[in-house]
Amino acid sequence: MRSSATALIGCLAALALAAGCGQYAPSPGDTAQNYETALAEGNYKGACGYLDPSAKAALSHRLGSRATCPEAMARCLPYQATIPQKDQSQLLFATILVSEHRSHASATLNGTAVANAIRQVSLLRKGAGWILTSYGRGFTACHQRRVKHRRAGSRA
Repeated sequence: MRSSATALIGCLAALALAAGCGQYAPSPGDTAQNYETALAEGNYKGACGYLDPSAKAALSHRLGSRATCPEAMARCLPYQATIPQKDQSQLLFATILVSEHRSHASATLNGTAVANAIRQVSLLRKGAGWILTSYGRGFTACHQRRVKHRRAGSRA
């Protein structure tokens, strides 16, 4: 009796080990959803965490070299995208269609204002997960701060 219990425990331990002990590798769709959710919640720093360095640099470049990724997101994501209408749940549920080919994927997002603003992202497999290699096609509303220069002798 004791040896069968030991064998059962050994089998369960081996099964748990083979299953990865409950660890879960996110899919490209999961990564795109998490990115969209972070943006919808206004968590721009978290959203930047899903971008690879070149995507962060490309977004920051839209506003000038000194803009951080979160600053660029706050100024480039269309303002109306994160304003809740009647139901705030509309910020969190997007439809995401993924096309995956080996270590590359693309995700098309729609269904929420934020997803519609992102529209499409590309992803690259990195380790057991995925990272975004683009920030989204809908980030078109970037506004640079303009410095007003006064001419000598003129009124402001």
